[in-house]
Amino acid sequence: MGRGLRDLQALIPEPDLLERYGVFTFHNSRPALLRGLVRKAVFNRVTIPRLQRQLARRDRHNRVVEWSYWKILLHYTERGYREQPPRRPISVPTLPEPTT
Repeated sequence: MGRGLRDLQALIPEPDLLERYGVFTFHNSRPALLRGLVRKAVFNRVTIPRLQRQLARRDRHNRVVEWSYWKILLHYTERGYREQPPRRPISVPTLPEPTT
């Protein structure tokens, strides 16, 4: 998802797009900046593998498990975004097929 976000960012020039997808930048709003810093401190390349192993051993899901999975998803979204180099996709307008 993060790698595709590079294309979306080029096609939809919205200033808060990365913030809405949970990607940390210093251009984010102050609350998002603070959340991003805390998230990076708690969920990072050292802690994520251990957390994934612990969650895989669970036989029941609860709110904490669901919340943790969401944070893992955000971690990998940002990682994919950072690993993908910037791209220049071309917007192609499409029209619906005519009905007969």
